[in-house]
Amino acid sequence: MGGTSSSVMEIQLDRHPAPYCAGELIKGTLFIQVDSSFSSKGLEYDIGVRLSGQEFTSAMSRDADVSHTSTEKFSIVAVEQVLTTLNSQSLISPQIELPFSIEVPPGLPGSQGIREKHHDHFCIEYFLQAVATRSGSTKKDFVTETRVNLSGPVYTGPKTPSAEEAAAVPIAVSIFCGCVPTGHIYVGLNTDNTNPSLGETIKVEFSVKNESSSTIKAVEIKLSEALDFVADGVAGHRKRCLVRHRIEASELDSASLVKSSQAAYQTISKDAAGPRKQVDITVPSSARHSYVGRLGKVRHYLSIKVVTKALVKNAISVLPITIHSDGRSVDAGEVQEIESLQIEMDEDA
Repeated sequence: MGGTSSSVMEIQLDRHPAPYCAGELIKGTLFIQVDSSFSSKGLEYDIGVRLSGQEFTSAMSRDADVSHTSTEKFSIVAVEQVLTTLNSQSLISPQIELPFSIEVPPGLPGSQGIREKHHDHFCIEYFLQAVATRSGSTKKDFVTETRVNLSGPVYTGPKTPSAEEAAAVPIAVSIFCGCVPTGHIYVGLNTDNTNPSLGETIKVEFSVKNESSSTIKAVEIKLSEALDFVADGVAGHRKRCLVRHRIEASELDSASLVKSSQAAYQTISKDAAGPRKQVDITVPSSARHSYVGRLGKVRHYLSIKVVTKALVKNAISVLPITIHSDGRSVDAGEVQEIESLQIEMDEDA
């Protein structure tokens, strides 16, 4: 079953590539085509299927003029189920079909990310493997491997709005000998739901009050994603903007733009006099799920940036949120399918 022989094992899943959820059964059929010389060799194999999942990281570093790529894996799950023992006595037909069902353990994180050549990356990936173990041996030969999409846990709790106080951000003009303070811009940011799921729309409320001598040009509201991970001691970082809204000064309330020395307001929600505006942000299905693991973490946050004139540092405020799976999406972090791998088994009898 392998080596120079032509035996093949193939897995067909009942619903591929639709995602599975933690706690449910993966069902399918294992097809085996046994070569004609199998009976004469007196071999015996335990045939089964194995569900495995792992965190996988890759990070690049440089030493002088040489670049190095470090990788690391951490196993999340490994569940194996023996289906049958195959030998010359049990072999009735060279074509065998073995239906199977294997349970996905509850609480597993969803699939996310892909392996990318020449780029630092972090991904969570799952595979279903056909396993053949030769009698009397502890070595496992993986014959066929198929990627399995797993949806992350679905959040069923109530919406959790934020109630952050507005922050006073000092504003200064940069000149050749240093920075000259020009006052403060008060910025506030809140949302009606800090636990959205993929595809869900949240309401984001922001407030700006200018108590500096600088001119506000625009306000930018962003939903961003940050990855921090490690691969064999080498740290990796990636960040991307998922959604961006820009509100020009002409669209802002005139009270936001006035240059004054009025007292700071305390919170967006409590100060009715504070100028407020709202935008809707839909979490894209390509976003990853928020996650904290052994090798990496995925964080999400809303941010507001007050864009001012040149030579002035922009005022920024950040609000952390947690993004959950919707139980349906298969492209979290741009997950892509790979072809089943046909790997012949070593046969050194």
